[in-house]
Amino acid sequence: MIRTALGYTISLEYFLHPDATQILIIASATGVVKGFYKHFASYLQENGISVVTFDYGGIGGSKPISLKGFSTSVTKWATNDLETVIRHVSMTWPHKRISLLGHSLGGQLIGITPSSLAADKIILVGAQCSYYKFWPWRERMKMLIAWKVLFPAFSKSMGYVPTKRFTAMEDLPGGMALEWARWCLNPNYLFDFFTEEELYFHRILVPVISYSTSHDKFASEESTDWLTEKFSQAPVKRYHLIPKEYGVKHIGHFGYFQKRCSHSVWPHLLSQIKEPSIPA
Repeated sequence: MIRTALGYTISLEYFLHPDATQILIIASATGVVKGFYKHFASYLQENGISVVTFDYGGIGGSKPISLKGFSTSVTKWATNDLETVIRHVSMTWPHKRISLLGHSLGGQLIGITPSSLAADKIILVGAQCSYYKFWPWRERMKMLIAWKVLFPAFSKSMGYVPTKRFTAMEDLPGGMALEWARWCLNPNYLFDFFTEEELYFHRILVPVISYSTSHDKFASEESTDWLTEKFSQAPVKRYHLIPKEYGVKHIGHFGYFQKRCSHSVWPHLLSQIKEPSIPA
């Protein structure tokens, strides 16, 4: 556990290789606990890369006894939580190269985290613009009801959103859920809520490797392209994975990190993570 500038603590898990010269920090998707990534992290560890996973404030091991009254936001998950983790890793292992892997929302947070500029490489996995019109038609109405009605109602009455009752996500802190809903209802997503000085997407100069896959209702190819293009000054590699080419029927938004992809997708990710970066 490490304490953040906002006073709450963050739970971390380390997968350290004694000879690693590179440390990968995994920034999780919305409401996904760090344990979800443990098998993938162990695979990287076995292949010479050290990995650090963590839970955002209010999630998993970083969850207080009660979420009611717990104050955080999506912005704070970036500027406080991810920022604290990057600084912690930088100070603890000052001679290691730091890479960032952002899954879904985690990839979005990289662009509003100051210390992301210290990364040697950035990998985006299913990192997208979550504006509701990028969602499939059948899902749009569900998401509109969630973001316009349910999130505000639950946040006001309970102080948090009990998403764990209805989805695979953990319960979401109220402030985080309300801010995320505002982003998702806005055509320019998060970019209308920050000044240019508060954003780092266009300042990142190191390699960015971006992944999407077919039939991912959370992150379509189009929505992933939209976010990837915000890293406008970085050299970008863009991969759109077709499941049958990797020996699986379906990858989806979460399959990248599941064991069913360990013999196909994982080696591809490993090769891109290990590939030496060319200094900007």
